[in-house]
Amino acid sequence: MASFYDWVDERTGVKRISRALLDEPIRGGARWVYVFGSALVFLFVLQAATGIFLTMYYVPSADHAHASVAYIQKVVPMGSIIRGLHSYGASAMIIILIAHLTQTYLFGAYKQRRELLWIAGVMMMLVVLGFAFTGYLLPWDQEAYFGTKVGTSVAGEVPVAGELMQRILLGGHDLATLTLSRFFVVHIFLLPLALMGLVALHLYLFRRAGAAGPYHHRDDAKVEPFYPHQLFKDTVVIFIVFLVLLILSITMPARLGPQADPTSDFLARPPWYFLPLFQLLKYFPGKLALIPTVGLPTVLFGALFLLPFLDRRPERHPLRRPIAISALALALGGSVVLGALSKYQDATHPEFSAKLRAQEEEAAAFLNAPYCPARNRPLDSGQSADGQEPSGRGLARAQDLLRQLRQLSWGGRYGRPDGSGSGETGQKSATDQILFG
Repeated sequence: MASFYDWVDERTGVKRISRALLDEPIRGGARWVYVFGSALVFLFVLQAATGIFLTMYYVPSADHAHASVAYIQKVVPMGSIIRGLHSYGASAMIIILIAHLTQTYLFGAYKQRRELLWIAGVMMMLVVLGFAFTGYLLPWDQEAYFGTKVGTSVAGEVPVAGELMQRILLGGHDLATLTLSRFFVVHIFLLPLALMGLVALHLYLFRRAGAAGPYHHRDDAKVEPFYPHQLFKDTVVIFIVFLVLLILSITMPARLGPQADPTSDFLARPPWYFLPLFQLLKYFPGKLALIPTVGLPTVLFGALFLLPFLDRRPERHPLRRPIAISALALALGGSVVLGALSKYQDATHPEFSAKLRAQEEEAAAFLNAPYCPARNRPLDSGQSADGQEPSGRGLARAQDLLRQLRQLSWGGRYGRPDGSGSGETGQKSATDQILFG
């Protein structure tokens, strides 16, 4: 065996590569807070592996997308588990990436020649959110269809380029087969290429700059190699992450409701990571909707990109950086409060809670029913052959999608469901029509 290993090493340099990977010096020694990077790499690999499996069966057309996902979920051996790993893995990737960026921010590890390393991490966050947005539509069930309908309608309100952006996303005026094809190509080709490039760049910059080490200087003299202690910690966390995802996939299969019906009155709600933005839209009617949809994300990510150049002080201790830590607490705390408030308002609104509960029951009934192609609703007179609504009806439906948000106002602050009492005069913007009628 040793001679074979030497033979391989002579031709590949595997010993040098393994030493470079395992002997990486860690300032301050191995720590549990350093595990997020390895966990992210594992999740990227898991998403790629499960995504390749799903692609073998998936058909990106309005006629067959939902049936192909239902076939994976209900018929393909291990299909439900693999789809669950992919679905829950997407949420886990967002959570761990946020944790990784937060830990880097708290430790001030974006300073001291690590500016580009931080920027690459922020760009990865944008790519991961792009994965979440494009992948959300692919099952083509009610939740996916109407949730994406809202997102693309809001994108159409971006000044100057909004209408063009919406047309590019949709491939036309409404969600249809062209939309699915575009989202599918972006999801399985363009975004993976971008992510692989960013991960490679991030790892290269990390190796070049070296580990930042603790924010204090008590352990500066202590240096340990990556192997064995940090590798052990990373492996333990990766195993726990995979075990949690596996248990969730087995006990709580990934959601899949009935096939999208553009003529239904489905009550759309975004996934958890977009709930804060969804809640903010309730407080900014009319043209003010540009504040949460365009202004706030631009300011937030712009500040993240510029952070290493704005915070030039060498100080890294969190307690000696009150402004930076207060900004982090405000951003994270505000997001949690807005997301919780959105859930609370839905739960306490009699009509919405009943409607959402009925939709959950309908989705659960579909998921638990045996696979039967006939269960996929045939085309009706209100739908074209490619799944696209007749011209004009898609826009009218989009304008009604979030009309019910008006009813969530506290004391009628944002006006009545019929659009009166909003204090707006003149022609309404498309987002105002979508949100408030």
